[in-house]
Amino acid sequence: MEYFSNKYSDYQPVLPSKIINTLNRVSSERQIPSKGLNITQMAYALREFGFGVKIYSKVQYVGQFERLLSCYIESGIPIVIAIQGGSIGHALLGIGRESIQNDEVDNILPIVSDPARAIELYDYDSIKKKLVFIDDNQPVYQKASIDNPAIHYDDTSWHNCEITYFIAPLYPKIYLEAFEAKNYVINFITNGPVPVINNSNILLRFYLASSRSFKDDIAKNETVNDDLKGILLETSMPKFIWVAEVSSKGLIKEKKANGMIILDATEANIYFNKPLILAAYQGNLILFDETGSNLENNALPLPDFRIFEHNLYTI
Repeated sequence: MEYFSNKYSDYQPVLPSKIINTLNRVSSERQIPSKGLNITQMAYALREFGFGVKIYSKVQYVGQFERLLSCYIESGIPIVIAIQGGSIGHALLGIGRESIQNDEVDNILPIVSDPARAIELYDYDSIKKKLVFIDDNQPVYQKASIDNPAIHYDDTSWHNCEITYFIAPLYPKIYLEAFEAKNYVINFITNGPVPVINNSNILLRFYLASSRSFKDDIAKNETVNDDLKGILLETSMPKFIWVAEVSSKGLIKEKKANGMIILDATEANIYFNKPLILAAYQGNLILFDETGSNLENNALPLPDFRIFEHNLYTI
């Protein structure tokens, strides 16, 4: 709450007394002395403080849980992370990640592989990297992998802890969350209506951004094609957008991409291509025509361009 109150006028700092009073409405036990809050109580409090809260469970999102967590980190959103191991239950804040190394990019495994078309699709969020945590039991800024979030504890009983849930505190009008956004893009780029060509090796980098900061970066990015830049700056966009940068293992090492897909993060309906704002990849520019509810496809060659990195600061 301190972070969001310093960054956005919509939020205010929250004292412990306010948290206690908020949870009194739903608690069946006394709040003081406290044994801590469970994931539901934390989510409820955040919702009461003005967030559109989304809870992710490792059991519910088998095979995609770590990638979803990584996607929100890539978006620069601090997330509440619940870890458990034996009798231990604890909460951390995930606020960033370490710099990505070339060998880590090389080791990404495909999330989609189509031998018949010789297509392989990679997710940047699959990179096995260390995240940056704030843990109130430890000095600030601890680095640990998703698989071993409490490895920095001297007490080895903590080393068996694993992440079981995380809470994404979203702007209330963000209705398209990461799971739906990622699956939409993956299906769009592999199955069409304008699928990638055969013999393609595609790496997708997902993130949530404000349209204001995204357009500001595009305006200053001299490597973006002038035609695409003009279209992006003139296109009406909601307050928040999902962006999937289309790249490759080789290009992403140079912090470059050669395409992008932009979705309306405030759109709840994922059918009939409703979330799509714009897609540009492999010489195609695909726009959603709201008047006719159709997709328009035009030719637009795209040179490589510098990726968007304003969500996270590099140290």
